[in-house]
Amino acid sequence: RDRYQRRVHGGDQPRDEIEKMIKSIDTDENGLIEYPEFEKMMKAKMSTKDSPEEILKAFQLFDMDHTGKVSFSNLKAVAKMLGENPGEDVLHEMIAEADEDRDGEISFQEFKNVMLQMKGK
Repeated sequence: RDRYQRRVHGGDQPRDEIEKMIKSIDTDENGLIEYPEFEKMMKAKMSTKDSPEEILKAFQLFDMDHTGKVSFSNLKAVAKMLGENPGEDVLHEMIAEADEDRDGEISFQEFKNVMLQMKGK
């Protein structure tokens, strides 16, 4: 389990910080993370940490299998690991919002574009 957590977190992100970030997403406390809640959290997070290194670090948190893309299963696994249940429809919506080339996954460039768009809103 520790090796799994280190791989998920890239060895750099403490579990408490990730749990705190995820719990802060569910602002209406309904047990689900809707896309607007996720977007609001990422916008706030990126407003203070918008360097390319910070965006890459955030991307690597989700790219659990180190493929260079964030898949549906990556999002689902991170949520499950943290004890969250955003619902598959919300996860699919997150992918669809960012997936510019419509390959079903989010590349680093697509992730970065979303982060920069949210910062500008």
